[in-house]
Amino acid sequence: MVRGESFQVATIIEKLPLAWNDFKNYLKHKRKEMSVEDLIVKLQIEEENRGTKKRINKAANVNDARVES
Repeated sequence: MVRGESFQVATIIEKLPLAWNDFKNYLKHKRKEMSVEDLIVKLQIEEENRGTKKRINKAANVNDARVES
């Protein structure tokens, strides 16, 4: 049984973790159809951005702790 690519994209989007709800809603409401390859690229970019934000927040917390000491 062959499944359509748009069905595969929708299924992958639905399987995203709860922490990704905002990004999931963004993807669901895009008007343009997306290929699986396009989705993978967008997911990689989002994951990279989330990692950058975590590193920045962690560095800020370390700096705050140093100032308080």
